[in-house]
Amino acid sequence: MPIVIQEHGQLRFLDAICEGLVMFVFPYSNDRIPKATDAIGLYTEADFSGYSGPQPLDSWNASEFSQSRAVSRHPPMTWTQNGGPIDNLIFGVCVVDEDFALLFAERDPRAPVIVRPSAPYYVWQPELSLTSEYGG
Repeated sequence: MPIVIQEHGQLRFLDAICEGLVMFVFPYSNDRIPKATDAIGLYTEADFSGYSGPQPLDSWNASEFSQSRAVSRHPPMTWTQNGGPIDNLIFGVCVVDEDFALLFAERDPRAPVIVRPSAPYYVWQPELSLTSEYGG
């Protein structure tokens, strides 16, 4: 018989992930569709003028149950081009741990998003969810 994770369990597991993992996020600039078998070397970190590097994901909200899944949200992450000469096309974000090992990647549905002086911001809204494959 499969294990069914109750709603309360889904919330607790997701909170443990969000609170227990050290996570950093950065935009990637190569045209890649993430796959479960990917490693960090397959992604090119953004390098537009003013790029501030990976940012910590350390302010997750407590998980809530929504549409049959546990969901946790983080305040939006923003990177800013400072008007310098280097632009980038951004295709998505990579989330890594403290050893820079890839935890997950997400392709932006708007990809590619250009970051340049006339469009100087790249914003990503982090959201993690968890559900039991064998729901009731």
